Amino acid sequence: MRKLTFFVPGIFGPESGTLPGIALDIPSIENHFRFGTSKSIQTTGFVETLFQLFGFPNAQQDYPVAAVTRLVDDDHDLEGIWMRADPVHLRAEREAVVLLDDSAFKLDKHEALILAADLQQVFTAREIELEAPTNNRWYIKLKDLPEIKTTPIHEVVGNDIHQNLSTGKNKVLWDQLANEAQMSLHRCPLNTEREQRGELPVNGVWLWGAGELPRSPRKIWSSVFGDEVTTQGLSMLTGSPYKDLPDSIESVANQCGEQDNVLVVISFGLRHQQYYDFEGWQDFVGYLEEEWFTGIENLIKQKQLDELTLLTGKNTITVKKSSFMKFWRRRKPLFGHSQNYS
Repeated sequence: MRKLTFFVPGIFGPESGTLPGIALDIPSIENHFRFGTSKSIQTTGFVETLFQLFGFPNAQQDYPVAAVTRLVDDDHDLEGIWMRADPVHLRAEREAVVLLDDSAFKLDKHEALILAADLQQVFTAREIELEAPTNNRWYIKLKDLPEIKTTPIHEVVGNDIHQNLSTGKNKVLWDQLANEAQMSLHRCPLNTEREQRGELPVNGVWLWGAGELPRSPRKIWSSVFGDEVTTQGLSMLTGSPYKDLPDSIESVANQCGEQDNVLVVISFGLRHQQYYDFEGWQDFVGYLEEEWFTGIENLIKQKQLDELTLLTGKNTITVKKSSFMKFWRRRKPLFGHSQNYS
């Protein structure tokens, strides 16, 4: 490979400062941070980073995630304006209403269709069409852009929804629609059955990612490997060959040519950050060390990879073979790199 761009949101785990005293044995990860050239960035969200990686310009309103992910979920009707209306559980706490996504509950296809049918009347009253092509990604089709800016669900999970509500001209109308959806789901008999079984009810939908399918910029990547649907949709839109995330960097290297410019996206570590799951995060960085960073370091040193660009969401680290000659740099724990620095 000529160049590998490695996007790993969640690598720093739950918010620094809340981490318990944990000693991690991750020498290769720490070597990349120690020897690489770091560039501080203005913190951007998961969705924004993905769109920028594929060459799309900054968006004033929403990035059109719904239209992009429909390429994967249901490509029979791609024209028009689409918005995600994802099923969620809203947990009332003393001073907050916390959003839990589908990683916190199970929803099978039959249940998804029942809940979506129950919600349909809420949207039909406003001449909005609701579709549920997958269990956990639902869509509404709009006649016009909503004239609001929403927060991607990745940034809301585990947090208070009141700090992440939509903004813009039609905010009140869309907040009202979300409230009506909550009331409808609260009355749905299926949710009563779920609670009786000890399962979380699906008592809300998160509206986000509105827009039309954008015009594709020029193709950037020779190959893309990922573990989530937005990356897959953007790959399809830009004509970039996409494959599901393999087990290790060795599998990536075996599928790529010497001059390839490759993107790898590993997103599942986000859930440990979102849900403050320290044990899960420890397992995640252990997996990164064993299956990815150790092999990447070897590829660089053996001149089989010219350059690594590591994106963390807080900084960008560039590593080449010559980087490892900077022996005077002191090694420090991963936590110490979680703040932006130059």
